[in-house]
Amino acid sequence: MATEAEPNQKTERKNKRSKEFEKLYGRMCNTAKPLIDGALSLYLENPAHPSLRMHKLKDSKKGRHQNGSVAISVSRHVSAICVPAGETNLWYWVGSHEAYNNFTGSRRH
Repeated sequence: MATEAEPNQKTERKNKRSKEFEKLYGRMCNTAKPLIDGALSLYLENPAHPSLRMHKLKDSKKGRHQNGSVAISVSRHVSAICVPAGETNLWYWVGSHEAYNNFTGSRRH
């Protein structure tokens, strides 16, 4: 008696941008926007890609980031932050590294 093969159970992650992210994204210079889009796509494909310098943010009372957040380096000057929620990466912040330090309560990035 033949048995059916197990279907591939791999789930597809997706990116979603919050209204605040879109507002901050709109303020970014036109040269940064394609870099941001590319970095978010790369994060979907390979979150551990070395160019992203992905790291989990520590829960802190100093910062305004959400618990469980992850940050990536988009470029030498831009960072983005998301919170993985189920099968979705909810991107809610993007800006300069200096603004990142202020937002997260970090001294350096």
